[in-house]
Amino acid sequence: MVFESPLGRYQGLAAFQKGLADFVRILKSIEVVHLTADDDTCAAVLKIDILFGVIPFLEYFHVADGQIVAIRAYYDPRPILQGMTQTSA
Repeated sequence: MVFESPLGRYQGLAAFQKGLADFVRILKSIEVVHLTADDDTCAAVLKIDILFGVIPFLEYFHVADGQIVAIRAYYDPRPILQGMTQTSA
């Protein structure tokens, strides 16, 4: 399983779960705006509300043998980076 986003890349399920656990700490809610799937791919348009504001988000999933094997996330990372910088200060 591979997860790629503007803020990093996670290889393997354990690494992905660790990254997701870190992200959940700043997550308030997720709204699914649109979801589409065809054969071995799926795309989700989301509004992700985090501690630093709402971020438009797109996730692209690749599925093989009924398992998610890759996720690629597209979003503007600046609100997260700025929020984390302010929180650390």
